[in-house]
Amino acid sequence: MIVVILFAVLILAIALGAPIGMALISSTAFSCIAADVPIPVVAQKLVTSNDSFPLMAIPLFVLAGSIMSDGGVSKRLVELADACVGWIAGGLGIVANLAGIFFSAISGSSAATSAAVGTIMMPEMEKRGYDREFSTAIIAASGQTGIIIPPSVTMVVYGVIAGVSVKELFSGGIVPGLLMGLSMCLITYLISRKKGYSGSRFQGVTAIVKSLGKALWGLLMPVIILGWYLRRHLYTDGSGGCGCCLRTACGGG
Repeated sequence: MIVVILFAVLILAIALGAPIGMALISSTAFSCIAADVPIPVVAQKLVTSNDSFPLMAIPLFVLAGSIMSDGGVSKRLVELADACVGWIAGGLGIVANLAGIFFSAISGSSAATSAAVGTIMMPEMEKRGYDREFSTAIIAASGQTGIIIPPSVTMVVYGVIAGVSVKELFSGGIVPGLLMGLSMCLITYLISRKKGYSGSRFQGVTAIVKSLGKALWGLLMPVIILGWYLRRHLYTDGSGGCGCCLRTACGGG
C-alpha cells in the first residue's frame, strides 16, 4: 500500500506540473505519513544524509564551470581545437569532441558540456554543410565524457552514496575518459570521410600558438585543481572552491 501511495503521489505531482524535486519530496512525505514514520525522524535523516563535505563540491564545480563558460573559455577552447585539427576531414566534428573533453575537465557535468559546446558548434557545423542529425549526435556524444573525466559530479555522488573514495574514482576516470573522447574523434573522422565532410584550411603554427595563449588558463585550471586534490593537499569541496576562486581571479579564463 505504501508503495502504491509513493508512486501515485509522484505521478500525480508530475502530471500537475510540479518540479521533479518537489514531486519526490511530496511522495516521500505522504508515504512516511502512511507508514506512521515520525516527521522529526524524516527531517533528521534529510539533514544527516546531506551533511557531507564531498557533496559540497557539486555546486562549487558547477559554479566553476559556469564562470568559465560565461567568461568565454568554451569559445577559446573551441578556437584552439579548430586551429589544431580543423583542417582534417570532419574537422569541425573532431573539434566538438575535443572541446567536449576540455570542458568536461572544467564543468564536471555532461549536460553543461553539451550545452556549452553545442551553443558554439551547432550553428557553425550547419553553416559548413554538416547535416543536423550528425551534428546533434556529435554534440550529445561529446558531452558524455563529462560523466567520466574528473571532476565528475556523478562520481562525487556515487562516491558518497557507495562509500567509495572520490579520489580513487577521479584517478580511475582520467584514462578511460580520454580514450572515450579520442575514440569518438576517430569515429567522427571515419564517418566524415564517408559523407564527404572536408576540413578547413590549415591556419598555421602561429594561429595554434595564439589560440593556445588565449586558452591557457582554461587548460591549466583542471591540471592545477586535480593535481592538488589527487596529491591529497585538498578535499573535494576545497578543490571546487579553489577552482571558483582561481577562475574568477583570472576573469573566467
